[in-house]
This record gives sequence, structure tokens and C-alpha cells, in this order.
Amino acid sequence: MKSYLHGNPTLKLALNEDLAIGQIPPNSIKAVLIDDCNFHECVNTAGFADNKTLIIAPPDGEFVVMNYRVTNDF
Repeated sequence: MKSYLHGNPTLKLALNEDLAIGQIPPNSIKAVLIDDCNFHECVNTAGFADNKTLIIAPPDGEFVVMNYRVTNDF
């Protein structure tokens, strides 16, 4: 992500609801399975488990919001 916003406002990023980390939830046949992931220190993941949203307080410039690993086919 590149952030050059004046005053560094908080951003809210919503990810696909079919995203699953570690294992596919029951009753979900079309989930995208991510083996593992980690987030930049400026990311608040409090709402991630419930509604797949991230609250980001971005530093100036360019940074990586999320690193992830996928080993299964899409």
C-alpha cells in the first residue's frame, strides 16, 4: 500500500467474506483458503474474524499491509 494522505487518516479495508485462514469453515464450499498470514504493525485486526475488515492507521509512504501463503489450488 502507498499512503500519501494528509494527516494519516484511519482507513477501513474490507476483504472478501469467503476468505478463510487455516481451515475452511463448515458449510462453506467456495471459500478461499489461506494457509497463514501476518499483518503490518499499523493494522488493527479486531474486526477481522467477524466481518473480514481491517482498520489501518497507515504510516507515510509505501508498506506491506498483509503477507500470506497459499498452497492449495484456487
